Amino acid sequence: MFLIKKGNKTVKNLVPYCLNTLVPKKELAFTLAEVLITIGIIGIVAAMTIPTLMQKYYEKQTVSRLKETYSILTQALKLCGEENGYPEEWGLTGRNDESTAIVAEKIIPYLKVNIDCGMKMEKSDKCFPVEIQRLNGQGRKESLVNQPKYYVSLLNGTSVAIESAEVNLDLYSYFLIDTNGAAKPNTLGKDIFEFTYRPSLGLVPSGHPDNSSNTYKTTCMDIGDYGWGCAYYVINFGDMEYLHRKPEANPTWIEI
Repeated sequence: MFLIKKGNKTVKNLVPYCLNTLVPKKELAFTLAEVLITIGIIGIVAAMTIPTLMQKYYEKQTVSRLKETYSILTQALKLCGEENGYPEEWGLTGRNDESTAIVAEKIIPYLKVNIDCGMKMEKSDKCFPVEIQRLNGQGRKESLVNQPKYYVSLLNGTSVAIESAEVNLDLYSYFLIDTNGAAKPNTLGKDIFEFTYRPSLGLVPSGHPDNSSNTYKTTCMDIGDYGWGCAYYVINFGDMEYLHRKPEANPTWIEI
């Protein structure tokens, strides 16, 4: 639209406006091929990134739950010790049903228990897996049937297998923690971690450097290890990066 001056008057010239409305406008749009290519690219990127993000989330959740349960057990042993004495004072005789029952009876009142499954494995599969696998996947799965363990499920979603230990080795109790209950993968170093009670150290994660024959360096530092020492790695370093390391025939350890 233009303004045209005629004499002393200014009038509107609508001709350009009318012509403009008569000319069809060209609209921009994607072709079907372009849309399909874009969707394909998005799908490929999602397929590459989502599994990694899910794995990272799972690992962070595992670390958080393990640290929380470690704190719960440590506090329970402390409170129990103040009121009932410590495991070395309970007259334990080794890895057997009787001694395990004593440990469970003493410590369970100080835990926030959701389900008490007792010592019979056929009842305990709700609390704890019947079989566990090594981190490296080698060897047969270890069956927990008929082992002298007492099983409980805690309110935070983790499960604990309580067991009396070899007192002649200055070990008085074992605690296996499964960070997601009886759910898979049921694998050492992934969702199952071991802790031991020693009078000189208290409750310590397996893989502790003081145990020279079974430290985290020899049983957890790469995916080719058994996984028994991963509890110390997770508690001490706060991650599960060992899951992303390739097995080494002759690994070189770096002090960290």
